[in-house]
Amino acid sequence: MPQDLQIELTSAPAPAALATEWTALEARAQHSFFVSWTWIGAWLSALPSGLRPCLLRARRGQRVVGLALFVPGRDRTLPLIGGRALWLHATGRPELDAIAIEHNGPLVDANEPDVAQAMLDYLCRRMGPWRRVTLPHLQSAAAGAPAASAGVSARRDDVASWLVDLHAVRTSPSGYVGLLQAKTRYAIRRTRMACEALGPIRLTVAEGRAAVQEAMPRLLRLHARRWQRREGGSSFLLPFTQRFHDRLLPSACERGEVQLLSVTVGPHELGHLYSFVHRGRVSFYQSGVDYELLGPKMSPGLLMLALAIEHNAALGHQAFDLLGGTSHYKKDLATYQETLSTVVLERHDWRLALETHLRARVVPWLRRASGDAPDWRRWLRTWLGRIGLGLSLGVLALAVDACSDEDDAAIAARGAAQTVHATR
Repeated sequence: MPQDLQIELTSAPAPAALATEWTALEARAQHSFFVSWTWIGAWLSALPSGLRPCLLRARRGQRVVGLALFVPGRDRTLPLIGGRALWLHATGRPELDAIAIEHNGPLVDANEPDVAQAMLDYLCRRMGPWRRVTLPHLQSAAAGAPAASAGVSARRDDVASWLVDLHAVRTSPSGYVGLLQAKTRYAIRRTRMACEALGPIRLTVAEGRAAVQEAMPRLLRLHARRWQRREGGSSFLLPFTQRFHDRLLPSACERGEVQLLSVTVGPHELGHLYSFVHRGRVSFYQSGVDYELLGPKMSPGLLMLALAIEHNAALGHQAFDLLGGTSHYKKDLATYQETLSTVVLERHDWRLALETHLRARVVPWLRRASGDAPDWRRWLRTWLGRIGLGLSLGVLALAVDACSDEDDAAIAARGAAQTVHATR
């Protein structure tokens, strides 16, 4: 640990007190929107009351130089193994983590580049109560491996995050579309022509909180219509996700960190794009698009994003972030990529040894048995529940049979007693 640096893990203070501490450090930090108080404060206020985060704080003297929130809970990586775990700015529960934090990491003073690493090293040395600490979707600057610690190992999973260099868009002689591959250029131009046949294309920006809150239900309506025919549904429509965004929008609008764009074609509503704006980076988060207006062979989503990218390039922003994921459109529209890393710190014990064996030998079989279901853990829990129910019913049937046998024996005994009494 660097000299004069004190690190502690304590219960998180009340949000009002934490807000003052967090925003003061935020002004001195280099961080993404997802670690700003706008996001973190909304997340804390939306969490169920039973979840109580811990605060990891780093100080140099009286000056706070690092902050991070961890939620403790039961590890759910593999059923039946259990154990306690911590999650950085997340909960480990899919229905609550569907808000999809990205470019995550501790909030640290920009003049203290070694603090984030020291905070992770501190956790490694104090893994006793927890068997696993998960740091999801770290931005590259915060994804360094912790220092070696006895009995603790680290695993890392990298995914691509796709971006558009808006400076390159501004300096391109053929504009943004000219930077793309021929197939994507063709799809956007063909869709633009189909739109222009219906009327002029118009892009508008929702100005202020009232306009954003008026446009959001229209985005949700189109988004839900798109996803109602798709298996698995949309995480954006989950109750917790909606509660989170209801809390985020007021403060984000007040700080000028929300961008809600609407695109119309003549009298028709084509769709809406919901993004966050933070320090020159525009992060595209969600959309609602009318995919039925132009027919199945058109690409209205690509056209709308191309219009949004051109709009933000004209505003002078630095990057348009399509965020992480495997969707083809992200790679098709991006001009470069970054890396998001999920780092998992694991304490060596019998659970880890058993889990390693299950991952290597049993999990592949479970995936095949589930038909490669997207959520094979849910499939396994369902079958374990059915087996448990079957065993419970079997035990109940045996108990009923046993009671019946006892009743029959009692009746026979009473009958014998009555016979003896009658003979007397």
